[in-house]
Amino acid sequence: MRLAEISNTTRLWVAILSVALLVGCMKSPEEQYATYMESAAAFVAEGDHTSAALQFRNAARTDPEAAEPQYQLAKTYLEMGRLQECYRAIREAVSLDPDHTDATLLMAQILARLGDSDDVRVAEGMLENVLGSRPDDVEALFALAVTRARLGSREDAEAFLEQALENAPDHLQSAVALARIRLSQDDREAAEEILRDAVAESEDERPARIALAQFLLFDSRVDEATGEIDGILRGDEDYIPALLARGLLHLRAGETDLAEVAYRRVADMPDTTHPTAYARVLAVNGKASESTAEFQRLYDADPSDRSMRTVLIVSMLREGETDAAEAVLTNAIAENDRDFDARLQRSEVYLRSNRAELARADVDTALEVQPTSAQAHYLLAKIHEASGNPTGARQELGESLRLQADFLLARLDMAQSLLRSVSRRSGLDVLDEAPESQKNDPKLVSGRIWAQIALGDYDDAMAAVATTRSQLGELPDLRLQEGVIEAARGNHAKAEPLLEASLEAAPQDLRAFNALVATQMSNEQADTGLATVRRHANAHRQLGPLQLAAGTWFIRAGGIDEARDYLERSSALGDPTQQAEMLLARLDERDGDDEAAMERLQAITAKQSNHVGALVRLAVLQEKTEQFDDAETNYRAVLIAVPENVTALNNLAYLVATRGGSLDEALTLAQRAREHSPTGYVGTAMVEDTLGWIHYLRGSYPNAVLNLQTASEGAPKVAVIHYHLAMAQAKNGNRETARASYEAGRAIDPDLPEASEAEDLIR
Repeated sequence: MRLAEISNTTRLWVAILSVALLVGCMKSPEEQYATYMESAAAFVAEGDHTSAALQFRNAARTDPEAAEPQYQLAKTYLEMGRLQECYRAIREAVSLDPDHTDATLLMAQILARLGDSDDVRVAEGMLENVLGSRPDDVEALFALAVTRARLGSREDAEAFLEQALENAPDHLQSAVALARIRLSQDDREAAEEILRDAVAESEDERPARIALAQFLLFDSRVDEATGEIDGILRGDEDYIPALLARGLLHLRAGETDLAEVAYRRVADMPDTTHPTAYARVLAVNGKASESTAEFQRLYDADPSDRSMRTVLIVSMLREGETDAAEAVLTNAIAENDRDFDARLQRSEVYLRSNRAELARADVDTALEVQPTSAQAHYLLAKIHEASGNPTGARQELGESLRLQADFLLARLDMAQSLLRSVSRRSGLDVLDEAPESQKNDPKLVSGRIWAQIALGDYDDAMAAVATTRSQLGELPDLRLQEGVIEAARGNHAKAEPLLEASLEAAPQDLRAFNALVATQMSNEQADTGLATVRRHANAHRQLGPLQLAAGTWFIRAGGIDEARDYLERSSALGDPTQQAEMLLARLDERDGDDEAAMERLQAITAKQSNHVGALVRLAVLQEKTEQFDDAETNYRAVLIAVPENVTALNNLAYLVATRGGSLDEALTLAQRAREHSPTGYVGTAMVEDTLGWIHYLRGSYPNAVLNLQTASEGAPKVAVIHYHLAMAQAKNGNRETARASYEAGRAIDPDLPEASEAEDLIR
């Protein structure tokens, strides 16, 4: 009986649900679309942006040709601070309806503020179109002012801002921007007047009063600024912007506890637009662990918030919590294998822990998702750099800059890489090619001075230091740069105090450390220099790069035992470049322990199978110990990673030719080695020797003589080249010159196997 009753009840509910589903399915697509849009609008009104975004996406799926839900979705993402999703949505909206003026305006605003110089020009055209149909649109006028400012036309920007304020005197963004222009012209009275007018014109004066308070604070009128903020809070004690401003005032006054209270109130408010305020002020106050815990709490509350996850990972890495960061990212990737942000961040985690191959795999996947990501190509450059492949690094840095011309970090790294290469002057050129909007960026200005110093343009560099001080104030590097220039000029008495002060201010700055030690060494104070190395390195034992630098200085000074101690310490701290282990392998070689050196190099390649420097050195040692097959394998591995590596091309060519391999392949490899040998390269003579010897083995004796003659002139103290030349000359019928070459070789080293071969041919 009960079974029958349950069965009947179940059938009744199934019938009811079926009818409900049927009614739902009977809604037309137009009705479904309208329902989703109405629901989304309601969520927006409630401040529930996450739910609103879901409903706008549903509307977009219901009508894939409609631009409006994509536009509304973009605005929602913008409110949430999710700029990448915002840009994708607004780009789709404009693609669907190029005549959607509001969407066009929003896309132009995003490009104007966040895009590179090409994007800004695109935004400029879009805004001009908007103003063609809506000439008094204040938002369009303001955005066009931003584009003109970014393109270097301050006068045009000023004119558009004035027009915007004429149309809408209460438009605060325009008032603030115009006030900043007046400040840059050192007209503080005009700037203050603009902001006070904005207060008077505003229906809600609170935002304008905060802008005025910020100006007063900049003008060192702290009491007046405090009065403006406190006046707002007396009227509304929960007004978030005023609480944030009050917290900043507390920080400026050194009242860190009170600042934390203010920011905590902001973070705890319902629907706050600044949930991370408290976590960030904890970090500023030196409470890194508490800051990370707060970021973790916020992320746990909404694991779908990628921007929150990003700042959490940054905080974790700053604290050295690499394993925890990796776990968070691995979980995210497990849920979404193509999570671009998680892939890039995990790649960085892998790179920090010497796992370059895993880092490369994550970047490759990220590039499948976003092939035109400048950030992904930049990270790939860092992976190449960690693997000892500077050429590959420069290629990826170049791609980053092609994709995003205003990617300043990539530009600075490219300049540094070029300054370390044979194309040193190009390093300065790269900096000079920066977009006009970045010309006065302190980092670019400082980078340009460093480039001038590296090129030996000391007068220009010192003039740039003076100009920068007058225009931008005392930037962090200026004192150090002045010290380096004085040291380079031989003015050690002026240089040392500047360098010592720079190092004291930033103990981790290797530029200051190396410059001070180099100055003391060159001033015939070797003991003083080494004492500086010991004192500083031992005082900061946790700084791996500093230990590496200390080890390098002791190698130069011949203090091998101490060098080993510092290098071992650097290696133990985790050296992603593996330079400490590479130097230790070199020291093993120096001590005649090739086996120990090879073990170190094999350990490096076990972690990073494409570490070019380790592979090349390992192959050289394997040749030396007659492990020819292994050497050939490693040379070929190098050429897969870096096809133009001259050492691998040359040595592999010689190995193939002398071990019965294809002489055609050997000749091709040797020709490529010569093609890629830079002008002035110390190994060029050995490349010519290899090429000449391959011609000899092929029976092309005239060509062999030409190459080997060039080699002997380039390296007159290398005995084997003279013997090779003697044999080629003998085969070419020049016995007298052959004997002279033979005797030149015997004078250097009579015991080489090639000596007897040459002697047999000369007889």
